[in-house]
Amino acid sequence: MEIDPATTTVQQIDFAVNELVEQLSALSLCGGEEQKDSLKPEKDPRTIARKYQMEVCKRGLEENIVVCLGTGAGKTHIAVLIMYEMRHLFKNPHKSICIFLAPTIALVHQQAKVIEKSVDFKVGIYCGHIKRGWSHEHWEKEIEEYETSINHNKNMGVLITTG
Repeated sequence: MEIDPATTTVQQIDFAVNELVEQLSALSLCGGEEQKDSLKPEKDPRTIARKYQMEVCKRGLEENIVVCLGTGAGKTHIAVLIMYEMRHLFKNPHKSICIFLAPTIALVHQQAKVIEKSVDFKVGIYCGHIKRGWSHEHWEKEIEEYETSINHNKNMGVLITTG
């Protein structure tokens, strides 16, 4: 469609643009759903981070730190930022896994949701169902499937002795 600026209305331009967008979205270079998935933007928690969170993240990447902030001040987001910056260690092929401890089962589930919403990590949740009988092979499968493990801290002893 040719557009003559002197005679074309905004509505006609909007219609033409929408029509082109629909036509382009119907095209698939890969021939299937893979194309749609590959066009999804990667989740980037830095886009909503506050300046102090980025500063603490940077420090946390340089050395071990303890973050002490009030409720709602962004401790979880700082952890997410650090995980994001270290994602090359957690993505396939798996070399490492991020273990995140939470003091209550409710917080385990809350943190898992925040992490999944913030970064493209598969999150495993472990609350009281970890058995000492889990084999080494079982743990290898868990590590292969998930980049992040959210654990109720009472399970940590089981993780250390069996994992």
